[in-house]
Amino acid sequence: MAIATPPPVMHVPPAPRPASGQQLITYTSGAVRCGGQEVAPIWREPVVPNDAYAGYPNSPALQPRTIAFRVDASGRPLGIRRVGDADGADAQVDVESALAVWRFASGAALSDCTVTFTPQAYAPDQAPPRDAMRYAGLPNISGGGINVWRSFAPAESTCEEDRPERRVMVFPRFDRIEQQPGRLSVSFYRYDVAANGKPRNVTAMGPGDNAALEKAGAEALRQWRFVEGEKHDGCRTFFWRGGKPLLPAPEIPASLGPDGDQCPEQGKWDRLPELAAYYPANFRRRGIEGWAVVRFDVAPWGQVGDIEVLASEPADAFGKSAANVIAQSHLPKSDKSRIGCVERVRFALPPAEKRIEGGAR
Repeated sequence: MAIATPPPVMHVPPAPRPASGQQLITYTSGAVRCGGQEVAPIWREPVVPNDAYAGYPNSPALQPRTIAFRVDASGRPLGIRRVGDADGADAQVDVESALAVWRFASGAALSDCTVTFTPQAYAPDQAPPRDAMRYAGLPNISGGGINVWRSFAPAESTCEEDRPERRVMVFPRFDRIEQQPGRLSVSFYRYDVAANGKPRNVTAMGPGDNAALEKAGAEALRQWRFVEGEKHDGCRTFFWRGGKPLLPAPEIPASLGPDGDQCPEQGKWDRLPELAAYYPANFRRRGIEGWAVVRFDVAPWGQVGDIEVLASEPADAFGKSAANVIAQSHLPKSDKSRIGCVERVRFALPPAEKRIEGGAR
């Protein structure tokens, strides 16, 4: 599989300490070490920034995150898990899910790998433009989020409060734009609107992590039409691509099964929650599939207990979610306890799942 050349590293000056309130949290990844030796990945997928309250130095949102993992022979990171405070409030943080999309040189597998991600908080109107664009343009799993558009507003913009009214919108053919599985790409554009309602001076602003998307988006934007009569300068919009093709999970080892014959055939579950409600949100956003093998005991009346995650891939987030699913489940009654039962929980996304890829402002 051909891997695109990573975008150049952008050296961003230290951010001023933001005032209290919701801030944009960005992440910088450090050196990767496997077995004590430094290893250079051939692709570092950028982390999608999140928002958090980080108005004081010891905020949990500003604590570095060290991630442990291994790399298989194809160069794919697996066994991804947070080192240390693994139970922190990380539902919005894209660190582990972005790392699942990294790629290393194929060949020999690597083990005992670690990398540390360092967060930085920015006031919404002072964020680095590249990070602000990724936050503003990509799906936000936390809901409304914060407004970071002013951090990359052209100085001459007359579109901040008085936006031109659109009459015709054209989108790129996203299915014709190549995208590596699991990656999220966004392209922002600056444009003016002439008095005749046609866009002019269409210019790509960034982040520039998918050249085909950037080109197709500019061509589509030039076909937009606006209400005639007023001129506007420095307007912005974006298109994004991601979530397809899906990044499938590795195979589940056949060796992971029940402990002897203490757990008979389970039969149909009396109660089993919908997996969609437990799918790790950041992995779903990227179209990354996963699985977990969970061991548990069952009381005669069907209640599940002593839950243990035996294995999960590509990250322990799937194991935590699977354990929650099993904990909320219930088996039929039996005349005795069942010990050492094992369930394989697969988190899969429909191949034809509809995802809106576009955007406008």
